[in-house]
Amino acid sequence: MKTVFFICLIAFTCAIQNKKGSFTALQQASFGSMLAEVQAQIKSGGPLENIFGMLDDLEQQINTEQREHKNMLDRNQAACAEEKEFRTAEIQEGTKALRAATNQFNTCTDSQRTAEANLATTIANLASDRAALASATTIRKE
Repeated sequence: MKTVFFICLIAFTCAIQNKKGSFTALQQASFGSMLAEVQAQIKSGGPLENIFGMLDDLEQQINTEQREHKNMLDRNQAACAEEKEFRTAEIQEGTKALRAATNQFNTCTDSQRTAEANLATTIANLASDRAALASATTIRKE
């Protein structure tokens, strides 16, 4: 059992690692390091084109990350909508099954009551028939 757990854990970890690779903006340099580079360029009196280029890269990185997050959100919302639809259908199916089982239970309960009433009548008739038979047998013996 532990082996199966560890195999599943390893597979899950590999899947997550592969999934992380699809978000390139998240793997780029952090905003802090990018801003530190801009600040260093300003302090050193570097050309404005370098600073504007870094700021353009930062803007592009932010836009790319926003797109990736939007895509993740869209995928998650679609998955949630699909899951909700599935669960709603399961609940409806369960409700129908419960209703059918309740109807069957009520039918069986009614049948049992009828059978018990018929049994009481049959027992009374049997007792009456036995008494009549005993009376007839007594008369015949006389």
